[in-house]
Amino acid sequence: KNWNWLFTSTVGKRYMFNTLKVTGIYTVCHIAMVLIFGMLLALLYKKLTKPYSVMRAIIFMPRYIAMSTCGVIFLWMLNADYGIINVTLRKMGLQGVPWLEDRRMAMVSVLVLTGWHGVGYGMMIYLSAMLGISRDYFEVAELDGASGVQTFRYITLPLLSPTTLFLLVTGVIGSFQVFMNAYMMTGGGPDNATTMIGLLIYNNAFTYNKY
Repeated sequence: KNWNWLFTSTVGKRYMFNTLKVTGIYTVCHIAMVLIFGMLLALLYKKLTKPYSVMRAIIFMPRYIAMSTCGVIFLWMLNADYGIINVTLRKMGLQGVPWLEDRRMAMVSVLVLTGWHGVGYGMMIYLSAMLGISRDYFEVAELDGASGVQTFRYITLPLLSPTTLFLLVTGVIGSFQVFMNAYMMTGGGPDNATTMIGLLIYNNAFTYNKY
């Protein structure tokens, strides 16, 4: 009966395909944030000096904060009425944004939380890989007159491809397992706009008793 409801009924198919679409959008955006911002931050804070070490620690620190705690913090920050972001916008003469009530903004809010929590991990993985690249390649490129952009394009980026693949695979696995982000921030709403596979399973089991 449950199988028929999920794959043959109109309501079940719409519910399932919407969840797969939302999970796919979340996965693509999450991986893009980790790969792009992680690499940019690794390039920016590559120097092994104390000020750069402090900045790397600050960026990586959210990784050690429980996602439930992060969710509570962001719920307060993004509250439409008394959240610090909307209060600041109103003081600047701008209109507040319904971060968690609007379909599109709800997904953006969940992605901002996820990016803030995980981009430091991508930065550290890329940084470790960059520091492992032999300096000989860069010295030869410099002698041949290569620019910084050319050095990055033809030396750094190709040699980071195994690291990128690692982050891509683990990112996809992590994105399909995500639960706490959406559960704490939106509960899957509004109108199932942030209901992902993990939350779908949880709701069916513990909310609707469809074990």
